[in-house]
Amino acid sequence: MTTPEHSAHQLARELLAPSWSRVRRIPLIRREIREFLSPRALEILFEAANGAELIVEGAPDSRSTAADQGYATVMVTVDLANPDLAAILREPPDIATANRVAELMRGSEALRERLCALARPRLAEIFGADADSLGIELSPAVRVAGTTILIDGDAVVWLGSARSRNLSNKVVGQ
Repeated sequence: MTTPEHSAHQLARELLAPSWSRVRRIPLIRREIREFLSPRALEILFEAANGAELIVEGAPDSRSTAADQGYATVMVTVDLANPDLAAILREPPDIATANRVAELMRGSEALRERLCALARPRLAEIFGADADSLGIELSPAVRVAGTTILIDGDAVVWLGSARSRNLSNKVVGQ
């Protein structure tokens, strides 16, 4: 049995036609997928089962006459391969995950705030002041070495009376 001529032409057009469908409507709403650290992610990374190591070093500024200002360094090390931490994370504790987490941490205001909160008690000891009377401005930098995330922050610390100083030039960086 043979195919009628008009059916053969129609079949050829359908087989040879582009496989892309023609756009007939334009979407008004754009959809995208975004990645970010969950609200509890930093807390989990810094606190869960010795997941992080914190080192705080600093001293009052010897050049300041009022001794109401000083400088400090805050260092946090988080090893994703730590068995206690890896056991509670959904993502694999590998180099790719460490790089992605570090990328999401860079420029994060939540990270800066969390580092200040972690360092505040130790800075209060160093500067001999009440923790609530300290002003802290911190600029964190995030690096990766294998599965370990290294966070270093340079901090300017000031005491009570200096709290009213102009903060319009505060520095918050990566």
